[in-house]
Amino acid sequence: MNHKRAILAIVTLSAALLVPHSTYADVIVAWDWNDGTTQGWYASTSQSDEANAFRGNNVGNGSLQLFSPLLPAGTLTALSTVIFDLSILSYSTVASPSDLTFAHLALSPEHPAEPTRLWHLDLSNLAFGETRTFNLSIFDASGSGSLADPLFFNFLFADASFNVNASAALLDNFIVSAAIPEPSTILLVSTGVLGLRVARRQLAVKTARPCQALLSTSTHRLI
Repeated sequence: MNHKRAILAIVTLSAALLVPHSTYADVIVAWDWNDGTTQGWYASTSQSDEANAFRGNNVGNGSLQLFSPLLPAGTLTALSTVIFDLSILSYSTVASPSDLTFAHLALSPEHPAEPTRLWHLDLSNLAFGETRTFNLSIFDASGSGSLADPLFFNFLFADASFNVNASAALLDNFIVSAAIPEPSTILLVSTGVLGLRVARRQLAVKTARPCQALLSTSTHRLI
């Protein structure tokens, strides 16, 4: 019976280690603009809080860009996902947002350099004024710079030639999260480890008993 329990404990631990770990979000930083301000965000030409969302405008530049505040070093070390609602309100050089050649979100260092991370945004079949929710994983981003540096988020939208344009976008519910194990996953792994400890004890006892019997027999013969 003890041998069967030992095998069961080892199987339990193996299952705990092999089952993909489910996760839930732990919010690192978030902006919802419900206080009526731009909360430190700015855009190519001008910005405002519009109906508790961030509005960025561009007039006379070759792209529409939105910039977050610079986040202190270490803030985004555990970054896992970025979620936000985006609406392209207008862009004078294209017929629809889906015609934009460049649409991406970058995570950039304080001083000019290559983006630390870069996500390409899918604007296909998106109409002007239509809101789309994006859920971006760190694993889908290009770039490999350090997430421990001071960093800021930067949206860029442009046509193929970066033509001068008049444009605007609306951004809301911007949430940056870290991934941490669910309690159920932690419990499963802990159960497996406990089971392995029990198995080791049982196997040790089972091994020790024959040795004790052998020692007893040997002593008896010597006497």
